[in-house]
Amino acid sequence: MATATIPTVLLIEGNSQYARILQRHMKADFTVDFAFSSTVALRKLTDHTYDIVLVSGHLPDLLATNLCQQIRALLPKILIIAILDDSGVQHRINALTAGADGWLGVPLHYSELLCLCQTLLRRRPMANNVCLRYHDLELHTSSRTVKRAGQSISLTPKQFAALECLLLHAGSVVSREVFTRHVWDFAQTGWNQTIDVHISTLRSKIDRPFSSNLIHTVRGHGYKLSAEA
Repeated sequence: MATATIPTVLLIEGNSQYARILQRHMKADFTVDFAFSSTVALRKLTDHTYDIVLVSGHLPDLLATNLCQQIRALLPKILIIAILDDSGVQHRINALTAGADGWLGVPLHYSELLCLCQTLLRRRPMANNVCLRYHDLELHTSSRTVKRAGQSISLTPKQFAALECLLLHAGSVVSREVFTRHVWDFAQTGWNQTIDVHISTLRSKIDRPFSSNLIHTVRGHGYKLSAEA
């Protein structure tokens, strides 16, 4: 399996039913934890490590902007996204001034939320070079280098993103929707031919020069990085 874990999200949302709906949409790309009040949220942020915090306006005990301020003071480098019931200009300014890195209005479009999360994660400075490894394949996120069996492999930015997506889900099937969301920052139907071309060119570099194939097509479902045929 790849050594890096899927990014973790703390969803701060007073409506538990709505929170679980959001989790179902995000679970293919993120590990989602919940807090249904600001008190619980601050305790979890003290006790656990998260990559992103989603702050909803549906909180029973504190305004979302005030909570953003407290989180930013507690964790200056964490990524915060505010989900705003009223996305008027002043409310957006208040959220960003309070410490949010981005905002989304309601009704929430899940593909937009996932895109924003992935964009912020990609732009976040990394203190250390994360290495994703599977079998004899390794990818270094900061130096953007790839090796298989010790041999350096040159990839285009899209090929690098495609391989990163496969490594993050190594051993599991990656759907076309998840694949396009990771590589192009949005989910889009009708891109089957484009995806197939990228997978083919990636195979020509990752698999063809070597004795075994790692990238497999799972017909009707997507793609899978696996040492087993």
